Amino acid sequence: MGVLDFIRLLKSSVIIVSLTLVCALIVLVVGFLGLISGKRVGPGDSFGFAARVRRWWASAILFLHGIRIQVDGPGKAELLSPEGLIITSNHQSALDIFVSSLVCPNNSFFLAKRELLLIPFFGWAAALGHTVFVDRRQGVKDEAAIESVRKLLARGDNLIIYPEGTRSRSRKMGKFKRGAFVMAIQLQKAVLPMSIQNSIDLTGRFQLSLRPGVLRVWIDRPVPVSGLSLEDRFDLAEKLQKIIQSNLESSSEGSALESKLDQSSEKLETGVS
Repeated sequence: MGVLDFIRLLKSSVIIVSLTLVCALIVLVVGFLGLISGKRVGPGDSFGFAARVRRWWASAILFLHGIRIQVDGPGKAELLSPEGLIITSNHQSALDIFVSSLVCPNNSFFLAKRELLLIPFFGWAAALGHTVFVDRRQGVKDEAAIESVRKLLARGDNLIIYPEGTRSRSRKMGKFKRGAFVMAIQLQKAVLPMSIQNSIDLTGRFQLSLRPGVLRVWIDRPVPVSGLSLEDRFDLAEKLQKIIQSNLESSSEGSALESKLDQSSEKLETGVS
């Protein structure tokens, strides 16, 4: 690791850990006071405090690293649908969590592995923000988790899920697991594809080492599931994966073209042929 890489990693670690700890403590304290007063702090409740803190947390981390988000696509307006959606996204790096927290509306919640609940402060604050923790060994057979998801979607909240199940750490996506699509069919909720196109370019070898730049997100229109049966879950997963992978490949080609144009401009300016 070079000196600059170490400095970048140290800076990012201090910023992310400090802000996460502060925000988690704020949510826990306010959540405790809310329990006493009878109010709640979930994303879809009238109080909505945890969702606002989560958005501030993500915004502050990206701002302090000089990262801006550019959101495009025909499905942008659909994010505000009152029906409740299952938002599926690729997962290149740890940066995706911050991006999803900012791009998706406040009434959105994550599905996460149950082990994260054991992380002091962070896991507890996430639970207050209505993150649903699932036992990965049970998957869609985790009835308690599925029931929590069903109730939140029924009131119009959006589920954010990364069907790969883990970070790909590249533009090449891992195969989508079927759980998200089983839930979509069972609960009859449309699936919205969200493509985080270049978060891998803004992270170093270490996931907490963030670089400044513009992070591009493409939102497609929701894919309806009306009339589908559980037998269609494989086709649905494949369709969503193809949509997102196509967006990643298009973004990669565009980035390569921009790089060539920049190099050509530099040669012209310096008189090099």
